[in-house]
Amino acid sequence: MGSVTKREFFAKYAALKSRNQIKSAVALAYLCAAASLVQGLSAHNFAVIVDVAVIAGLALGVQIAKSRVFAVLLLAYACFNTVVMTLVNGRLSGWLLIFVGILAVAGTWKLQKEYQAFLLEGTVPENPEPEEPAVTAGQTFATVLPFIGMFLGMAGIWLAISPWALKILAGGAQSPAALLQGYRNWYAVIMGAVAFAVLLAAAGVAVSVRRGLLTLRSITIMVLSLAFPAFLGGFMVISEDVPALFVQAGEDLAQIEDGRLREAVVWLSPKSRPFRLPGPYAEGQPEPVVRYGGIGNDTGGVWMEFYVPDCLGFSLDPSALYQENESIGWNEEHARQYLIRYTDNFYLVVSAEPADGTV
Repeated sequence: MGSVTKREFFAKYAALKSRNQIKSAVALAYLCAAASLVQGLSAHNFAVIVDVAVIAGLALGVQIAKSRVFAVLLLAYACFNTVVMTLVNGRLSGWLLIFVGILAVAGTWKLQKEYQAFLLEGTVPENPEPEEPAVTAGQTFATVLPFIGMFLGMAGIWLAISPWALKILAGGAQSPAALLQGYRNWYAVIMGAVAFAVLLAAAGVAVSVRRGLLTLRSITIMVLSLAFPAFLGGFMVISEDVPALFVQAGEDLAQIEDGRLREAVVWLSPKSRPFRLPGPYAEGQPEPVVRYGGIGNDTGGVWMEFYVPDCLGFSLDPSALYQENESIGWNEEHARQYLIRYTDNFYLVVSAEPADGTV
């Protein structure tokens, strides 16, 4: 009997209840770690990586060694973490990890008791491996459904940030307002794609729990299927501040419609380049605006960046270009200034014309 390790006993002889408690505790611990990682990185709190490493490391100890020590440490850390998070947030936080710790302690203690009885007396728990019914095709499909949902959701996110989507929504815009509306719609599509990806994975998990096979592997699939779109999609949306861009685009559109545009008389640098409005870009995105540097009394004598849509057909007068190496007096005499009207948030130019009224 002594030649049987605890891991072998767990796999072959342990009571079903002990197994389920330990497997569930491990899966939930990984889920808590993934949720903490997403939440922390979304808030740009990179110190959360330490918290995630501790939780995942202790969970790994419970999973591999079936160790009571790791289970107790997990519970202790959960209590400590809950106290700290509750004090910081001003509300009860992190309580789920305490439940996970209790589950891990209960499962590992029960397993240890069974294992000692097995070593000393050769006692095996009754019905340790109940006969399992045949697995149907429907159960198999339901089990992998979270992964399918994750794949389809991530494909939707990829399509949303692809050049194809932006070309459809903003390509060929005939006015600055139309271009801005296209970008605003694009921001909405990106947020919708991320939300849809998470909901699709969650729906797959719900079906899998109800109709699929509940094993450690299937629970791991569920956790990863939820964490992947939530982490990648959520991190992209928050780090690029897409909700704020959506609001700002709406504000600039209202500004254009009301005619409440900002004005400035500036010299525009000939060092311009095709550019894009802000957003989470993939390679090959269209560049429907030209970025110019502008300077003048209205900018306080400092360079500012302005974005001129291609649809305006604007170009600098090649015979009166601003020269950075010349004096202000020289540029006042030889370089043309332009009156530009632009929006508050994106500095999107709605009109640009020579300040002296000539064409």
